[in-house]
Amino acid sequence: MHQKHSYRESAPTRRSRERGDRTLHPEYLLLGILDAGDPASVALIESATTVDKLRDAVLASLHEAPAGV
Repeated sequence: MHQKHSYRESAPTRRSRERGDRTLHPEYLLLGILDAGDPASVALIESATTVDKLRDAVLASLHEAPAGV
């Protein structure tokens, strides 16, 4: 008997796919951490900046995926 596994797409993978990017860059992983908003991550980030400012900076650093990728 085979067990069927359901696949839940991670936030970084989903964000990468939505942007048309076939590569999971570190920026997507960082955005996934920001989106999760767990207390430890938020405390570390806010010791240097704000979550919103860091998210904006990371998004600004991402290049558009080439057409057809």
